[in-house]
Amino acid sequence: MSATRIGSRISLRNLKPLRASQHNQKRVGRGQGSGYGRTAGRGMNGQKSRSGPGIKPGFEGGQTPITKLFPKRGFVNRNEKTWAPVNLDRLQHWIDEGRITSSPDKPITARELLLSGCVHDVHDGIKILGDGAQYFKTPIYITPSRASKSAIKAIESNGGKVVCKYYNALALRDCVKGRTDRIEAAPTRRDDIIWYGRMRNRGYLSPGTLQKVGPLPFVQERWKTLAADLGSRTNAKMVSALPVDAISDPTRSLLELYDANQDIDEFPAKVTAHFADIFASKDAFSEIPSIHTVDPRQRDRCLVSFRAMIQDTSPSPEMYLAKRSGGRCGGWGLSDDASSEDLDYADLRECTIVWAVNIPGESEWVASEVDGPSGFSRSVLPETHPHKFPELGAPHLGVQVKIYDSSRAESLKSTDVATLVGILTFEPMSTGLETDNDPPQVPTLHVLFSRPLPLPMVPRAFPYSPPKSSIEALRDELISWIATEGLAGDKDAAEWVLLNVIGRVQSRTPPLLPPSLTLSKFPSLPLQSSTPSLCALLSHLLPTIVTLPLSLDFLNTSPFAPESKYEELWSGRLQLPHGTACVVTEGGITEGGLVEKGIMNLRTLQAMMTNQTLEYAFPFSTFAFQTDTHMNVPLGVDTSKSAELYKSVKLPSPETLAMFRELIGGAKVGSVTIGDTVAEYIQEDFVKERKAAATPAEAITSDHLIHRMTVARLLTLSMHQSEVSTDIWERVKALETTRQARLDALGTQ
Repeated sequence: MSATRIGSRISLRNLKPLRASQHNQKRVGRGQGSGYGRTAGRGMNGQKSRSGPGIKPGFEGGQTPITKLFPKRGFVNRNEKTWAPVNLDRLQHWIDEGRITSSPDKPITARELLLSGCVHDVHDGIKILGDGAQYFKTPIYITPSRASKSAIKAIESNGGKVVCKYYNALALRDCVKGRTDRIEAAPTRRDDIIWYGRMRNRGYLSPGTLQKVGPLPFVQERWKTLAADLGSRTNAKMVSALPVDAISDPTRSLLELYDANQDIDEFPAKVTAHFADIFASKDAFSEIPSIHTVDPRQRDRCLVSFRAMIQDTSPSPEMYLAKRSGGRCGGWGLSDDASSEDLDYADLRECTIVWAVNIPGESEWVASEVDGPSGFSRSVLPETHPHKFPELGAPHLGVQVKIYDSSRAESLKSTDVATLVGILTFEPMSTGLETDNDPPQVPTLHVLFSRPLPLPMVPRAFPYSPPKSSIEALRDELISWIATEGLAGDKDAAEWVLLNVIGRVQSRTPPLLPPSLTLSKFPSLPLQSSTPSLCALLSHLLPTIVTLPLSLDFLNTSPFAPESKYEELWSGRLQLPHGTACVVTEGGITEGGLVEKGIMNLRTLQAMMTNQTLEYAFPFSTFAFQTDTHMNVPLGVDTSKSAELYKSVKLPSPETLAMFRELIGGAKVGSVTIGDTVAEYIQEDFVKERKAAATPAEAITSDHLIHRMTVARLLTLSMHQSEVSTDIWERVKALETTRQARLDALGTQ
């Protein structure tokens, strides 16, 4: 029967409810024969026989319901431990009251804390917390189960020692009762072994902790035995948390970490976090070999560190097999020779490839100060692709870098400087071109984690307090040394050089850029290969400095800006990391003509000096990248002082030179404010000078005011002060007056 015919028969007349969907109301009180007479089936007595609200579901007559007897709501961690917290202020109060004492022979344990009433229950162990660290002044010796980072720092800063020791329930009971006839418990869970094996936790299984507190009497031989035993086990499938294991065999550490974390999507981030945590301390990080000391052709897959500048981020990403056959770890140079038929495309992931070079213009003293006495600046690796290094013809190291953690790769851009730590191999260079020839073999670094380098590269403090003299005296000594050794005794020029080298980009909108400095009456180069003494002098003060010896041939042939060619980025002379000093010498320029390339180079140099931007040339467009470089241009005018300006530099004592570097580096990272009173003073002074001008052409403009404000900030930073004062403003005006007078005198000659 069709639906049309069925629909035509439905009407209000024949519409009925579904069978058994309705029931008659229950009738009660209709006599004994009805079955629901008298009490209507509710019984004689009780709550259920009355009318009114019913009984809630789960009510069991007043006894404790089963839902309260056996509660279960949310996740319950069976391995969770409840620590008995002890804050440092409470511990100091107990010490002051004489209720608890410690010594190297008898450290504070859970027993002493419980018997003295410092804690009322030891629970699963004692945890020392850092609250009230400012009141903690007594050196103590203590062995809790756990201790926070702030508590460890406070205890050790006061000359105390803290060692975190593992206790299970039985061992903790023996400790509280003072029993020493039973052998101490040892951790069996992987998480406990790792935690107590870390130096940063002051775990008693850490070789670093044992070395730090080893001479103390309470350090037992069993602790050293356990540390050696648990740290050398290879069949437990545990992740090694010791830096020495990661350095000796990084591949094994990577595979062990993968066995514990086999989610291929989250594994790259876990690798970054794990190895960064292992080498978090300065001592552990300094143990990583430098890339300059390892040749992957002789020793493959070594863990190395590379302090580098990112030169090229344009190479295409590479696909790698994140999970190899048998579920093994892939990536970081680990691969199978699998055919396309056996390949599971669901296991393919993408890694970012960049090209990195050693930092151009890096001064020789930086390696030893950043990496320690074992720092190296010369590499045993072969030099490849010289067109990808800004200083053409200079010794350098170029490395292909593969980054598997996408979050870290996205943050890197051209000219960024960072310390890359990873596994070094020798692999074919990844190119975006399909050619019949095999790509060249190049050093390849598979990054495990990275550390961005600060600006400047050598960490400095602001404000700086010299150990032997005032900051003003040290500043005057620095200016005198620059003037004597680099500027033929000109202290005015030396002060401007100091202000120039500490400048940096303060803001892009509005533009507060570091001023460029032009030194007039600078003689021409005595020889074509000569370098002004000022360049050598600045190389002893600044982490990075380059020299551009301008000549007609140099301008017409050398690339100043990076350019994309053949699917890769060719470097330019001005592709420099932020904070680099650039000395542009014009003494080599003679009569002749500039070709189109030379004119473009001059425009590029002028744009970088004026706007702090550098245009990268791509096949169909250009893109301006932001820079932060202070330019210093000695002009060749006078030839009477060549002997004083082109000579060997006499260095001060190492202690004085170190203080000079601290002063300049600290000034570069400092910040300056202008108070309301000084701001009002500057405004009134500006209006007064405009009114005092004889003609409108002689009146100072807003550009002059911005320039003076910039110089005032730099002068304040050079004095390691945090606020511009009226005295500094008057000093800036005096500097400007002297500078303008010398410019006027130069124009009349």
